[in-house]
Amino acid sequence: MLMERLILLSTFLAYSHPFLSNYVQTVTTVTHYFQSGCVYLIHHHKNSLQERTVLLEATKHFSRRRISVAIFSTSMNKEYLNKIKCRKNRPLYVIYFKEQNVAQFLQELSSDVALSSAKWLLILDTNSSLDELFSKVNIPFDCEFLVAHPEGVKVVLTKLYRVGPTLPLQKFQIGEWSSRGDIKWSTSGLERRNKLQGLILKTGVLDASLTKITKTSNHKPIEVGGFFGDIWNILQQTLLFQSDFYKSVDNTYGTGTRNDSNGVVDMVVRNEVHVTPVDLYWTTERASVLDFITPIRRVRSYLMFRMTESSDSNWMGLLTPFSTDLWLVFLVFMIIFSIFLKCTTKVWSKYRGMERNMSTLNSFKSSLCVFRAFVAQACPDVPTSWPSRMVYLTVYLCGVVVLTSYSASLISHITTHVYKLPFANFQEFLSDGTYRLGVLPFSGTAMYFMNSTNTMLQEVYKNHIAPLGLDRPKSEYEILQNVCVRPKYATVLSTLKFQSLKNKLNCTILSVPDAFFEATMTMGIQKGSPYLEILKHTTNNMLRSGILRNIEKRNIPQGLTKLKTTFTSVTVPDITPVLVVLLIGIAASLLLLIFELISGYKTRLKKIPNERFARTKLTGIRIGRYRARRNHSYVL
Repeated sequence: MLMERLILLSTFLAYSHPFLSNYVQTVTTVTHYFQSGCVYLIHHHKNSLQERTVLLEATKHFSRRRISVAIFSTSMNKEYLNKIKCRKNRPLYVIYFKEQNVAQFLQELSSDVALSSAKWLLILDTNSSLDELFSKVNIPFDCEFLVAHPEGVKVVLTKLYRVGPTLPLQKFQIGEWSSRGDIKWSTSGLERRNKLQGLILKTGVLDASLTKITKTSNHKPIEVGGFFGDIWNILQQTLLFQSDFYKSVDNTYGTGTRNDSNGVVDMVVRNEVHVTPVDLYWTTERASVLDFITPIRRVRSYLMFRMTESSDSNWMGLLTPFSTDLWLVFLVFMIIFSIFLKCTTKVWSKYRGMERNMSTLNSFKSSLCVFRAFVAQACPDVPTSWPSRMVYLTVYLCGVVVLTSYSASLISHITTHVYKLPFANFQEFLSDGTYRLGVLPFSGTAMYFMNSTNTMLQEVYKNHIAPLGLDRPKSEYEILQNVCVRPKYATVLSTLKFQSLKNKLNCTILSVPDAFFEATMTMGIQKGSPYLEILKHTTNNMLRSGILRNIEKRNIPQGLTKLKTTFTSVTVPDITPVLVVLLIGIAASLLLLIFELISGYKTRLKKIPNERFARTKLTGIRIGRYRARRNHSYVL
C-alpha cells in the first residue's frame, strides 16, 4: 500500500514539469479559438498509469479555468462520437498518446466517425512527418483538424485537410507559441481554404430556361450556360474545380422524396451526382434530403395567360360613363323638374293669368322640354313667368354639366382600351373552370400547390396539375408555346424564367397581379457535403460584389409585360354601338314617316266621298242662286 502511494507520488512529481502546463495551455488556447462548449480528452486504452495520472491532473486544471472536460477511451465504440452534442458550438476532441498508436487510431477514426461534425486537436511531442502520419487518413475539406507539434525550437499549430480523398494533404500553419507561452495567430483558415485544386465534382443538370446545356459530347453535357450556368462557371474558375456533368433522364427538377420522380434532386439523393447548379426552389421537402447553397434570387411566380384580342364590341359602352344608380338619379330629377315646370305654369296661370305661349303645356310637353334641356336642345315653348324661368335655368345648368361629363367620359371610354382580365386571383381561376393549367412535373411550382396548407391551392393542384398524366409538358418553353397556341391555356411561372424566354414567343402573355407566390431560388448539394461552406462563402462574395446582378442582366431581359391603359386612334369597331344607335334612330324615323304617310293617305281616302257630296251640294246651291238671279232680272 505504501509502495503504491510512493509510485503515484513519484509519477505526479515526474509529470509536474512544464509539459503538463504546456498541455493545458495548448488545449485552453484551442478551446477559445474554436469557442467550443465542451472538451473530450481521448486517451488510448493501453496508456500507462503515469499517462492516465497526467490526464486526471489536467482535468483539474481545466476545471479551475471553467472548461467542461470529459475523458473518452479508445476502447469505447467510436460511433458514439457522432452522437455527442454540446450546448455551445461543436465539441473539441483532444488526442494525445504515443505516436505508434496515433496512426492506426486516426485511420479507424476517419472511417467510423464523421470528422466534420466535431473539431479536433492532435498533440505531438516529437517532430514527426505529418504526411507520413496522415498518409492513409482522409480529413474532409470542411473538417477543423489542428495539430500542435514541435518544429525546431518552437511549437506550431497547423491546420490539416484534404480537398478530396485521393488528393494531397493540405497543411497551413495558423499559429505558433512564443518563448513566453503566448500564441501568435496568422491569417484565418477560411481565407486560406479557398481553392479546390482541380477537384472533379459530379454535377447534375437539365436543359431549362435558367440553366442551359450549351455543349455536348456523345450526348453527354460538357458545358452549361444561362443565368445559373454562368454562376456555376464562375465558381469553377474561382475555386479551381471541374464538373463532370450528368443530365436528368426526365429533364425535370425532382422532389427527392417520391419514387416516380427522376430529376436532378433525385440524382443528388441517390448519390449519382454530388451537386446540382440548376435553379431550385427552396422547399421544406427538398431541404430534408439535400443542402442548399446561398439563396441567389427571391422571385415571384405569377399565373400567366395569353392576351387575346377582344372580339365583342362593348354594346353597353353608351351607358358605362355613368353607373346604374346615377342614371336612376338623373331619371328621378328629370321627372321632378317636369312636375315643377308644369306646377309653376299652372299656378301662375291661375293667379296671374294664362301665359300665351304656355297655354297648351301638359305633362308630356313638360317632360319633353326637360329632356331637351339635358341634351342641350332648345324648347319651342319658352315661359315668360319668373318661377318657370327659374325652373328652366336650373334644368339647363344641370343639363350642361351632365352632358359635358357624359361626353368626356364617353370619348375617354372609346379612345382608351382597358383589357379586362378573365380572373383576378387563384380563386377566380378555379371558379372559372374553362382554363387548363400547364406546370412542369416535380417542379417547385407543382410542389408548392401540392404541399400548400391552403385548401383552395390544393384544389388547384387536384383539378389542374395532378390530372395532367401523359400530357405533362417537358420544359418551360413548351409550356409558354402551349399558352400561345392552345385556347384558354395558362401556367404559373416565375418572372425570371418568363423574362429569359419571352423573346422567343410570338404572342403577348399577361400575368395576373394578385395570383402569385414567392420563392427563393438556389442550388443544391449533397447533405453534409464538405464543400458546402466554401461554395456558400464564394457565392456570397459574388452576391455582395454585384457579380450575380451583372450575370442576370447579361442573360435575362428586364421587365414583364404589364397591362396598361393605352391611347389609340378610334376605329370603326370602337364606335359600332354609336353607329348602330344612329342607324336605328334613322330607321325608326323612316318607319314612322312611312306610317304617317300611310295613315294620312287612308284618312284622305275616307274624306273623299264627303268632299264630293259637299262639292256637289255647293255646286247646286251656286247654280240655284244663279238661276234665281237670272229669273229675277227677267221679271224686272
